[in-house]
Amino acid sequence: NKVAALPVVDRHDHCVGVISTSDLVALTRDLEAGLDELERSDELLFGQVIEKIGDGVGHQSVMELMSEQVVSCRPDHTLSEAAAQMLRERIHRLPVVDHNGTLVGIVSTTDILAEFVKLAHAEV
Repeated sequence: NKVAALPVVDRHDHCVGVISTSDLVALTRDLEAGLDELERSDELLFGQVIEKIGDGVGHQSVMELMSEQVVSCRPDHTLSEAAAQMLRERIHRLPVVDHNGTLVGIVSTTDILAEFVKLAHAEV
């Protein structure tokens, strides 16, 4: 769906984490380390190295890989407030939660830029 991150919710729809492409980069590090080892090994070790790579890559759960420190905003925050918060925290996506902590949406830097561009064109 061409998204770079997804919120992770519990059974009560509370946002408990975010998993993003940057979280998945750790998987490629394991693969790269395994491939480096494979280049140094002889044919007898080939099967063992391939098995090691397979065991470590792609079998983790979302909970193991997600970022658990969720920075969020409320639906009544302004886009300017959301943008400032994203800049402060150096994040590209901001889950939107209601007063109960239930996820109601997610706003991204692209969403905010699109609105600023609309506003700029409306003023012209």
